[in-house]
Amino acid sequence: SLFLDPQKIHKSNILETLFRFFGFHDTSAFIVLLIVAAFFVFVLKIVFSVAMLYKQQKNIGEICCRLTNRALSSYLNKPYIFHLVNNSSVLFKNISAEVSNYVYYFLNPVIVIASEIVVLSGICLLLIFVYPVMMLLLLTIFGVVTLLINFILNKRIEAYGKQREIYSEQMYKTALESLGAVKEIKAYNVQQFFTDKHLDAIKRYTDGYMKFIVVSGLPRHILELVLFTFVLAVVLFGIFFHKSSAELIPMLVVVGIASLRLLPSFYKIYSSVNFFQYGKNSSDIIYKIFREEDPAPGRVPLSIVKDADSIKLDNVDFRYETAPEPIFKKIDIAIPLRSIVALVGETGSGKSTLLDIVMGLLTPSGGEMSYRDVPLRPENMSDYRGKIGYVPQNIFLTDDTIAGNIAFGVKRDSIDPVRLKHAIAVAQLDRYISELPDGVDTLVGERGVRISGGQKQRIGIARALYRRPEILVLDEATSALDAQTESDLYNALKGLGKELSIILVTHRLSALEHADMIFCMDHGNIVGVGRYDELKANSGAFRKIIQQKH
Repeated sequence: SLFLDPQKIHKSNILETLFRFFGFHDTSAFIVLLIVAAFFVFVLKIVFSVAMLYKQQKNIGEICCRLTNRALSSYLNKPYIFHLVNNSSVLFKNISAEVSNYVYYFLNPVIVIASEIVVLSGICLLLIFVYPVMMLLLLTIFGVVTLLINFILNKRIEAYGKQREIYSEQMYKTALESLGAVKEIKAYNVQQFFTDKHLDAIKRYTDGYMKFIVVSGLPRHILELVLFTFVLAVVLFGIFFHKSSAELIPMLVVVGIASLRLLPSFYKIYSSVNFFQYGKNSSDIIYKIFREEDPAPGRVPLSIVKDADSIKLDNVDFRYETAPEPIFKKIDIAIPLRSIVALVGETGSGKSTLLDIVMGLLTPSGGEMSYRDVPLRPENMSDYRGKIGYVPQNIFLTDDTIAGNIAFGVKRDSIDPVRLKHAIAVAQLDRYISELPDGVDTLVGERGVRISGGQKQRIGIARALYRRPEILVLDEATSALDAQTESDLYNALKGLGKELSIILVTHRLSALEHADMIFCMDHGNIVGVGRYDELKANSGAFRKIIQQKH
């Protein structure tokens, strides 16, 4: 406007005051000053924008780290039965992908909408102040068109979001299952089946995302058409009403530049709303994880005041939520401590479930369990589990050293070398480790692929013994050991002293001969209790098990 009519400087109180304050006599020089000032204001705006962007992304990154870690913590604090009924690949997908999607499709759009509303409000207020009628008309048209587009596309975008959730879950599930079963896949030569299944999920996921991008990009082109039509209408208005160039050109420049700034803001806000709709499932998943977050497990120590020497199950019932019938009904047993106790029975008799209850991993549906006459409750269960060393049949080894796997969950600089050496000796690992060039610092590979099955089980036994448990649970833990090594192991365990209690599940008859008491199970019931010779003479169910082994 000043370029077309420099004398407007003297018609404006603000500009006239600045003109006199700086002592100008030439309007051209004053306009040059305004141009230089505008340049530095614009540079300052860029610096501020970059600084704000850095701050925003830093905060979002910190939130993403915190939510990811909290999601993992939430899952790890869930009861053991939660992990029995939920697919681990889905949980992994929620932790790794859905948290990122939540940040990308929710937090980022929130920041964009907030910042763009501020920018949009500032520009609109300025233009309404300068050209009120025209800007109110433009904003009304933009608003109506945007609401109409949103009404048409909203359901479609939600459907694409649902498609994203379903097929991203299939992608993770197929990939993790394939890598976890690579030995069987190669043995049966079924690589093509799994790659085709994974490819189908990828194609469907990509198809939904591609359609979302195309559909969500349509409003920008429509709004550009609306804006262009509006500018042409302003020109026609000027021509029809015979407006002068001095009136029309400043109006077109201001409205044109401002509209070009308004259009991106309108589009960013609308696009962010689209991302809300597309990523709504991620928000729901993250919300569900934290809404159903279990409180931190209790840390109340067991207050043992009686000289009791058993783990008791009184009228214990148990049923899985998905099972039509209970596994147990009214189980009443007393497992003596400071002895070797065995659980035997045919497959499906309930041994593993009973063992999980004894270890405090599963909560009875009814009845009560006590340790040394102290009832076990959620608040003292953590202390009780701290007294248990557990060795499963299939030992999970991390891609770490032998020492790191034995001292499972302990930082490298906190490993106790005395405990480590003692656990290795009792587990019959000392000779094997002494022959390794790197000793206990030998890497075992992912899931222990670089060592034999027998060495895996010994590491698992050493892992349990490292924690100096009061109760050692062996769930088919010696199945990969030869008879002599197994016998040496039991003798070594007996030599640890009378304070150690051993509960074992085994199909090996040789292991049962070491037991002080055997519980024979059949279809969720205890059908025999006694030593090996007693059960062999008096229990038909036990004799049947012996005959099957022979």
